[in-house]
Amino acid sequence: MFGITFDKAKFNVCLRDNIINMLGMKKEEYEEWISIEEDISVAATITDLEICRAVCEQDQAIKVDDSNGDECVEENPPTNAETKRASSFHKF
Repeated sequence: MFGITFDKAKFNVCLRDNIINMLGMKKEEYEEWISIEEDISVAATITDLEICRAVCEQDQAIKVDDSNGDECVEENPPTNAETKRASSFHKF
């Protein structure tokens, strides 16, 4: 319904490669360190719609504590020039 697709095999490979890079390991070392079982049984399979509903429910449940009454709303938003000037300080 939402056009979301999930390829478990590609996800596992991508996850493995990212972990290997972060740990600075060789693929063979990683395979010895952790074994990934491809066909792990799961208790239930959820649909994309169920995932989206759960995320939306969590978003709606988030409460913001504004007990001091301060609101962080600028009456005059910054101009494009001010935004560019401010962002130039944060270039890496």
